Amino acid sequence: MAKALGLEAYRQLVASLPPHLQQGFVADRLQEKVEPLLASPSEGEWIRQPKVRMGVLPRPGQA
Repeated sequence: MAKALGLEAYRQLVASLPPHLQQGFVADRLQEKVEPLLASPSEGEWIRQPKVRMGVLPRPGQA
């Protein structure tokens, strides 16, 4: 769910929970699992993959 929402929206969701639900398991999971997963390499930014050019490969023996 956190991945679909994004880190900031998930933090807002946790903050909107009743106080007794914000503490304990939910807070621990946010800090230990969700933030490290979604915040790397930088917060709110997906790992960038190199752009791949699609085209025709040269025939064997041609460069």
